[in-house]
Amino acid sequence: MLKEFGINYKKADELDKEDEKKIYIAASDLSSAVETGNALAIFIPSAENAQNLLQFSNKGFWVGLNNGKNAALAAIQLLNSDGRFDNALSAYRGQAKRKVLEADANESKRMEVQ
Repeated sequence: MLKEFGINYKKADELDKEDEKKIYIAASDLSSAVETGNALAIFIPSAENAQNLLQFSNKGFWVGLNNGKNAALAAIQLLNSDGRFDNALSAYRGQAKRKVLEADANESKRMEVQ
């Protein structure tokens, strides 16, 4: 998703706790404490360990279980403080809305047949 918005990114093996200029997206198994320091992190919890989510929810941002796309979207929205992604976000949301409405219409038709 970051590529779709023209955002350069790279994989980091670990979070630099002093780096305030980057946004980190990280999968988390919630098996140990998450320390972010001054870094901004968006965490993707695994479904297997969702019961531990609340104890770590005061560290960083958390998105839907096993959902990297939502983490990327959250990062894009954070990077959009200057409005540079307004048009792309609007187009993405419009496309997502159309997909939901289409799926809903298809499901409604399917339910009528039953």
